[in-house]
Amino acid sequence: MATGPEQLPGTGTIPLFARVHLAHAAVQRIAERAQVPLLHLKGPALLPGLRPPGRLSSDADVLVHPESHTRFEDALRGHGWQPHTQLATGSAFEHAVNWWHPHWGYVDVHARWPGPTAGAAETFAAFAEDGFEQAIAHVPCRVPGRTAQILVLLLHGARSQADRDLELPWHRQSEEQRAAVVALADRLGARVALAAALGELDA
Repeated sequence: MATGPEQLPGTGTIPLFARVHLAHAAVQRIAERAQVPLLHLKGPALLPGLRPPGRLSSDADVLVHPESHTRFEDALRGHGWQPHTQLATGSAFEHAVNWWHPHWGYVDVHARWPGPTAGAAETFAAFAEDGFEQAIAHVPCRVPGRTAQILVLLLHGARSQADRDLELPWHRQSEEQRAAVVALADRLGARVALAAALGELDA
């Protein structure tokens, strides 16, 4: 969850639910103009049934192709976004920068997703290969396919006790779907991180 300015001009009049959706849409348009490959993660980017009804995100999450990361940051600055953290301070994994906009709030721009030992470009390609466009605030946004969405959620839960909810993304999935998630984790060198998410490190 992002921390920082509680109320800057513009954000107080936009409900959190709407602001997060609009943040996804805004950064998608910026990415299109800058020709930056972008994947939208978690929150409103998820397929139905992968998160509890009524659960709200506090910010938008996007994964940027590593070759385009600098270009995307330059484009964000050009549209009024300001970095609130740096890669070295954003998290213990140095994987994301938190950006702030006075109207749209926060967006976490991920250079990579923690968990896989595969390279950032390989991980991005794997998350994108079965992806599709999902409308967020009426803007088509590219999101990972179902298997990658589940792995993203589980790997996020591995580093956040508050988000370690296995019921929907794991226990309610079919054996075939769980096997596909494990296969993707193996392919990306994320089996240890997945075990941590599932509470199976002892194995």
